[in-house]
Amino acid sequence: MAAPAFFVPVLAALALLSGCAVKPVNVEAHATQAGKMEPGSTEDAFRFVQSVREPESIVLIYDASGSMAWPISAGGEPRFGPAYRALLQFVDRTARHDKLAIIVYGSQLPSGIMDGKVLNAAKAKASCNDDIRVVQPLQPAKDRAEIKGRLNHLSKVGAYRGDTPLGNSMMKAAELLANAPGEKRVVVLTDGAEECHPQIAGSVSPRDAVQKLKDADIAVDIVFSGGGLDSKGVVSERSKENTRNLSTLATGQFFEAGSYDELVNALLRIEIAKFRYELVSSKGAVAATANLGQQITLPAGEYTFRGLKARGFSKPVTLPAARAARIYLALSGEEDATPDVIVVAEK
Repeated sequence: MAAPAFFVPVLAALALLSGCAVKPVNVEAHATQAGKMEPGSTEDAFRFVQSVREPESIVLIYDASGSMAWPISAGGEPRFGPAYRALLQFVDRTARHDKLAIIVYGSQLPSGIMDGKVLNAAKAKASCNDDIRVVQPLQPAKDRAEIKGRLNHLSKVGAYRGDTPLGNSMMKAAELLANAPGEKRVVVLTDGAEECHPQIAGSVSPRDAVQKLKDADIAVDIVFSGGGLDSKGVVSERSKENTRNLSTLATGQFFEAGSYDELVNALLRIEIAKFRYELVSSKGAVAATANLGQQITLPAGEYTFRGLKARGFSKPVTLPAARAARIYLALSGEEDATPDVIVVAEK
């Protein structure tokens, strides 16, 4: 799976503090369990970020097009199996104070397009324009069992029938989020690029839809399931093009996933990437901005660690004169507690 495209800030290797040359320190910040001084797992980081951010409004767009019955990897199972199980995990892991909506396209009407060619214009128009269903309205994600009950039909291959109207689906997401509270995000779980625009009347360009969301300060995260394989599990030029097109649409995170574990990991990392932090020098200047697990290089000395989510926090830290150091972020378990920020020099 492709790693997220983080921008890695690298500062000058040497700095002068109080007239003396100070050796650089390679620094990483990790979320971990309270009292556990070692790099945290993806699960630890996910729980940490979810606990320190304010409520969000999230729309997940789920692809139920016919190609979701194709292999998720060479010789692998059909894509819809891992995708459906990952969808249930997403529901289970959505914070109870968040609002969640789920849009499903392609599950009710048959496809009219194959490999970019319109084979049946009437079917294609219906699939592209009339098979975008709000399965879960935007509301607090408290009753997980009820939400998952609305998704039961997606566990069977018969639910995967239609085409891929990404643009129209994202426009529907924009409508749902228009008056929603808090930070807003759209998460797209799909195995292919736009099929309906510009061939089918009434279909919106996905780039226009993404721009509309961007203008409303709504990020678009995309998880691409299937590794760009065709119906036989083989990489084709068209599947490569699909991968490229999707990667350029994401204004948030973009991940490729070729298994259930990779799908779940991608959904966790979308959450983790929401948290960024600053290290501010004793003179008040921002010395570095980074994500969890990202390595930066700074001179040893006194700094302020500043978390950058809506429920931000600040704590003083000292970077020791060492080759490397880790900053551990751990929660006490109390609601709204400020994390402990502990620096440990690496041997």
